[in-house]
Amino acid sequence: MLRQSGLHQEAEAAGRRAVALDSRSAAAWSNLGIVLRESGKLEESLNCLLKVAALSPDSPEAHNNEVPYEAVVEDLEGEARRLIAFCGLEWNEACLSFHTLKRPVRTASVTQVRQPIYRGSVGRWRPYARYLGPLLEALERQAPA
Repeated sequence: MLRQSGLHQEAEAAGRRAVALDSRSAAAWSNLGIVLRESGKLEESLNCLLKVAALSPDSPEAHNNEVPYEAVVEDLEGEARRLIAFCGLEWNEACLSFHTLKRPVRTASVTQVRQPIYRGSVGRWRPYARYLGPLLEALERQAPA
């Protein structure tokens, strides 16, 4: 409620109190992690979400599957198969021809959905690297050795 009202400092304080009261509560850590992320405290937020995964490995927050865009561009089928398996679904060849489907698409990326995977966006983040610095540093510190 505090977070939705824009009271981020109060929400953070409440989240820290909740974690102090019950450090084994995955929900408390998750809520604190969300507040910290929205406050720009990315590394601390990431630590909270890793704690959620450790405390509650079956929770949705613990199940993340990184899919690098560059890997998709290089090997669409391999990455698509990996993602489908991660979701516990059976493989369907239609996953490779998503752009040929005729059903309505109601997103801002409708034109992209209608074309095959393309390389044009590889590296487009680089001009923004200076703004992403703190996030990239935090993620690098968390990466497995």
